[in-house]
Amino acid sequence: MRKSFFRLIVIISFLTIISFTGCFDDWFGSKDYGQYTSITFRILATYGGANSEGTHKFTVNGQVLDNSYFVYNVTDGCNETCSGAIYENPKTLDVTINSNTCTATQRYIDWIYWHYNNNGSNCKCLVTSYQPSIVSYTYEEGKDDPGTPVISGFDQLETFENCTGNYSTDCETTVTLNFSSANSTGQKLQSSAAEAVSVKRVCSPEKTE
Repeated sequence: MRKSFFRLIVIISFLTIISFTGCFDDWFGSKDYGQYTSITFRILATYGGANSEGTHKFTVNGQVLDNSYFVYNVTDGCNETCSGAIYENPKTLDVTINSNTCTATQRYIDWIYWHYNNNGSNCKCLVTSYQPSIVSYTYEEGKDDPGTPVISGFDQLETFENCTGNYSTDCETTVTLNFSSANSTGQKLQSSAAEAVSVKRVCSPEKTE
């Protein structure tokens, strides 16, 4: 009788201890992870190119994070990888959203040749890279921490889409960015490529303007 009572005391004490340390919740899956109420993330944007002039514009949920004029006055080295390109200093773009998803839009407007040879071959080239990271986040009050959000979707900016025009070109790419919690799913999620690089090259179009 005493042994049974002693065992009962030991079991109760053990369960009490692990419940205070959080182990009880982890073992029995009783965590109540909160939904994200805000996420602040940072984008390290690097732009470059050769023999190109125009405006690049980047927005998240319609909020303009960058709207800049560029000139890349290099007329050679415009190959498939855009080697020999001029690169701008990286730009730090911070944005806060109040959900776990958003849309990002990259645009190149009035992209023209910096130099055009009417009697020879011509090539213009752009390179764009984005490196996203989480700055901070909040979640539902009274709920368990869902953990640092995992970003996916930046890898979809690898290609230029919806480009129109020849001598003067406009390009626009819109992607959906998702922010997931590895804790809430119980899975080890991985972010999309830490750096999404897009290269666009146009060579020797007929000059129409």
